[in-house]
Amino acid sequence: MEWPDSRMHWPDPTFSFALAASLRQEDRGPVLVTVEYEVAPESVDQFLAALALFSQERLRDGAHQWGVYEDVDKPERFIESFLLPSWQEHQRQHERVSRADADLQERVQRFHIGPQPPRVRHYISPQRASGKTEVNGSTRIGDSND
Repeated sequence: MEWPDSRMHWPDPTFSFALAASLRQEDRGPVLVTVEYEVAPESVDQFLAALALFSQERLRDGAHQWGVYEDVDKPERFIESFLLPSWQEHQRQHERVSRADADLQERVQRFHIGPQPPRVRHYISPQRASGKTEVNGSTRIGDSND
């Protein structure tokens, strides 16, 4: 697979109009990114070894937490997750992709056997018009005694 430029390294997320406007106005976060892989049982050990190497790239490139989880209902499904401090930091990840990073990601993706590319999802800490509700930060909803 060829990576003509760094934008090809990551699929661009889709946004609701309101969320896109919010992200233009301020740098929100934290951001959770998940990538769903389907892996043949005989390839799991090699996949996990390649993914462990790729985790170092994720952490070096701005993530401050990384993990991989196996689906208990579907053992061939694995979810990689990583947490970034903000949406802007995640956007910078798109711009910092080196050839070596793209090669490592391609190595991991070779283990994916699904009919579509690995599914990437983006989650951002909620914020509502009534004010920030930082449920993933230091403020908890309904906790006034802390």
